[in-house]
Amino acid sequence: MDILSVLTCGSVDDGKSTLLGHLFALNGAGAQSEDFANAFDGLKAEREQGITIDIAHRQLDLEGRRIRFLDAPGHEQYVRNMVSGAANADVALLIVDATSGMSDQTRRHARMARLAGLREFALVVTKMDAVDYAADVFKAIVSEFSDFAPTANIERWTALPVSGLSGANLKDPDSLSWFEGPSLTQWLETANVEQETEPHSRV
Repeated sequence: MDILSVLTCGSVDDGKSTLLGHLFALNGAGAQSEDFANAFDGLKAEREQGITIDIAHRQLDLEGRRIRFLDAPGHEQYVRNMVSGAANADVALLIVDATSGMSDQTRRHARMARLAGLREFALVVTKMDAVDYAADVFKAIVSEFSDFAPTANIERWTALPVSGLSGANLKDPDSLSWFEGPSLTQWLETANVEQETEPHSRV
């Protein structure tokens, strides 16, 4: 079975753990819950603080491909843990909160992932439910990332609107009528695993 190692990164409170917990549940690998984040925030300190500190390793079997998730911490003081995850990943999910847009930490994580040799990125705009699934909010964040990507030497990326809470576009590609791209599950099943043999020396 094909194996894809996926780094998930972004700022604290952008909703990474909730998104991944719900993704697993929709694909039959986790129980439905009101608190999907607990599926990934496994350390006692993480549960108590409501954050991810260490790199959380989980795997999910999809159609013809096993996905190994490296869920990186969003807090700036744990950025070293995120770097170690990037070194072992094939592709990256950049999680962005639709209510706040791209943060400096998100940009930093994107640059680090690219420096580590990752070529394929998904810009996952989550919490779309909090903005009433507004297409213009999604398009504004996509435009912002489009301006940023060349500065980080990121050429291959796909933007996906989702909701970790409601599950919109996590598995069903038709859950957002105005979006014609793939669901997150479909992207994971088809993402290119090509990686550079040598990391970039600069961005």
